[in-house]
Amino acid sequence: MALVKCAKCGMNVSDKASKCIHCGTTDFLPKEEIKIDPPKVSPKPELAPKKIVKEDQPNPSKNPINNQELEITKLKEEIIQNNKEEMAKIKKDIIKSNQEDQEKIKKLEQDLAQSRKENIKNVQKLAALQQEKKLLKKANQRKYLHNIIQILRYAISIFLFVGCFTCLLTKRFTLGIVYLILSLAFCPLIYKPLNNKNLSSKVKIIVQIIVPIICFIICLFIGGGK
Repeated sequence: MALVKCAKCGMNVSDKASKCIHCGTTDFLPKEEIKIDPPKVSPKPELAPKKIVKEDQPNPSKNPINNQELEITKLKEEIIQNNKEEMAKIKKDIIKSNQEDQEKIKKLEQDLAQSRKENIKNVQKLAALQQEKKLLKKANQRKYLHNIIQILRYAISIFLFVGCFTCLLTKRFTLGIVYLILSLAFCPLIYKPLNNKNLSSKVKIIVQIIVPIICFIICLFIGGGK
């Protein structure tokens, strides 16, 4: 049994081994059997493992990933912070807008209440005006009828007074007295003193109706007795 240098790693391996115990390769036997002194070939096996160790240890590919992860986490934190600030601002704006809306609603309610009161007052005034208009209309109608009745009474009184005058001219004194009484009963001037007294309109109307009737009855008795 002899020791041989591995063709890849350069370490001493038994020539009867199936593979190199250091690097695991199966082609560890050199192609040409050259006797290599251990001191001359010794630096090569020292350099090979150092390179392998240097390649395995630093792992430079991990550094950019870590940096990217840190940047991503920072960005996430900044985004979360910005979102929190924006949400706080939005909440404040919403609260302010709600307060302003509530104040506007209160003002509108007050304005509506005021307008309702004004509308009620206007409706009451309108109703009062309509009532006054109706009363004025009725008063005008009554005045119109009163004027017509007064004109008729003046006409009747003048007619009876003319009859009285003609009877006196023809020396029919009794009939003349009857006409005179009736003309005075129908004459509205006789009832003017009633206007100065505090009497109701109904009492005045009754007096102006009853007096001519009584005078007419008296005149019937006078004419019948004659």
